[in-house]
Amino acid sequence: MKMFKETFWLFLDDVRNPPNDGKNWKVFRTVGDLIEFILTHPNQIAGISFDHDMGDGNATGKDALDVIHALIYMREWFPAEKPVLTVHSANSVRVPVMEKIIGNIYNLFDT
Repeated sequence: MKMFKETFWLFLDDVRNPPNDGKNWKVFRTVGDLIEFILTHPNQIAGISFDHDMGDGNATGKDALDVIHALIYMREWFPAEKPVLTVHSANSVRVPVMEKIIGNIYNLFDT
């Protein structure tokens, strides 16, 4: 008998909460907590939405994407299904940089 594993949508933001859209959102206020969850639930992640600015002196959403890119590149995390990765940040300077990293992550699934 196949066991069903719950899947999650992850939301990285130091202040805001995810939309009330019926998805099974799990909120993370720090990059470290997000990465720890990813590594302990590798095939239960449907998608991740990233903020950039996580408060003064804290790792940013871009930092989280850099770590995720490295984990997938090194095959330390390679989910069975390509997760949906989006940016919800209001930081107009960093959003294009983060979107480029997402494109680089998606390219890893196509190789």
